[in-house]
Amino acid sequence: MRTITEAAAASGADASTVPRIPASRMNCAWLRDFDLLLWVRTGSAFVHTADGPVHHVSAGGGLWMPSGEWEMITTEAGTVAFPYLVPPSAAVEKPQAPLTFAVPAQWQDWLILHFVHGSTGHGIFGYRPEGLADLIGTGREGSLERPTALHPGEEPPLPRASAARRVAHELRENPAFDHGIDRWAKATASSVSTIRRGFLEIGWTFDRWRTATRLATACGLLASGFAVETAAMRVGFSSRHGFTRAFGKHYGLSPSDYSARMSVHSPGSQLRTEAATGTAVLAATIARLTETAVATSAPGPVPATRTAWHHNDVHVLAWLFKGTGDLSLGPDLRFRRQGDAMWIPAGVDHQAGNGEGAVTLPVCYLWPEEVHISEPLQVRFSDEWTDFLLHRAVATRTMLRPDDFNARDMLDLFTAQLTEYRARRVPMPVDVRARAVADSYLARMQLPPDTIIPTEVHRVFRAETGMSLASWQLHARMGVARELLDSGAHPTDVARRVGYLRARSFSRAFRNRYGLSPREYRDQRQ
Repeated sequence: MRTITEAAAASGADASTVPRIPASRMNCAWLRDFDLLLWVRTGSAFVHTADGPVHHVSAGGGLWMPSGEWEMITTEAGTVAFPYLVPPSAAVEKPQAPLTFAVPAQWQDWLILHFVHGSTGHGIFGYRPEGLADLIGTGREGSLERPTALHPGEEPPLPRASAARRVAHELRENPAFDHGIDRWAKATASSVSTIRRGFLEIGWTFDRWRTATRLATACGLLASGFAVETAAMRVGFSSRHGFTRAFGKHYGLSPSDYSARMSVHSPGSQLRTEAATGTAVLAATIARLTETAVATSAPGPVPATRTAWHHNDVHVLAWLFKGTGDLSLGPDLRFRRQGDAMWIPAGVDHQAGNGEGAVTLPVCYLWPEEVHISEPLQVRFSDEWTDFLLHRAVATRTMLRPDDFNARDMLDLFTAQLTEYRARRVPMPVDVRARAVADSYLARMQLPPDTIIPTEVHRVFRAETGMSLASWQLHARMGVARELLDSGAHPTDVARRVGYLRARSFSRAFRNRYGLSPREYRDQRQ
């Protein structure tokens, strides 16, 4: 077993070059009882059938295949394709014959979020898989009506009128605000009737919309382990009794029952069945609309989502495909931006949140027996990596993968990115031997204890960076420490991660360089 930092020394990955997406395949004879929905984002995919015909799906296209009619999926190099499986237990009207269709661009983020939901064993609050059907159809005889009941954690729609929409955004951010509609009218420089009309246009009264928003926020708090009284108070209810009554009226169960249900991880098979039902609903809707005009109006951004608190048996590399989010690891809260990829060590309790329009995908799983990852290392991948990382997410969560797929390749790519990312923040030597020492240090934030640095390397280091090796190491340490503090890491954790045995020594070095203690620096940046 090797450590994550040892991987950097063994890695020959070039951080500046995005790997080519290889051809993949998925033998499906044992899955023939499932229906298949295949969406191709880039490249070309082929679905091979039992009786010979091969269905070709190009970029931007989708294919529905009924059960019993497909045996293999193959893709050309450069292809990112998402397979969705629908089991026979999904009792939804589905197409009975192969169906090809175009996937409008505005559906694609929703389909990726749906893929995440269908491939994880943990609940995702704020997303309802059956809601995929709501994204399609404002058209003629194929249009659908939106359900009036909300699922736990689902927020009501935003008003379209500007004044009401401003009020709605404020209440989503601060659901405990108890302003009456007259105060909201003054705050938005509009009239009471304008605010009311804005909510009524989407079929909601102001009071009902505010209550639904408060309850949706409360679901996330309850799932995160907050007591019923605390959740009620935080979202603006004056008593537990009133909160419980409203919760039961909207969702059909008490807050205590909901909290108990979510405190135990739901079986992954149950969640995946829910997602598969959503896939079937989507396919049925496509079948209805294909003969008419499929709607091209944008469905809006994907909703804000949050997982339950949970831990994994494997190390997970989580990548933020779009938007912004946060990640709570025990007591620490980390903030994430688009492109950030972070290793979540096995066994660590955590909760991931995504803002509106954001989607996070797992792009690698590694068993603790294979590699030792004890800290949440993070790096940012540029936009050029997007398709490759989407391909890795599919290969990680399905059997649609290259024949020579090796999960540990992603570890080498990550460590190469980590080293390159840190190298951009310090002067780097050009000499091959000196550069090897620098790369090794940046991956580990320390050199192996038995490392012997020749005098010539010391001389080259000073000549090419303007600093002695010791001064360069301190410079690199402080730069990485500042980045970790910016992301929300605790100073004690940062001290250990940049190679200090004692937090006091780290604090003194940081203050000498920046004029603030690590804690003062972090508090100032929050």
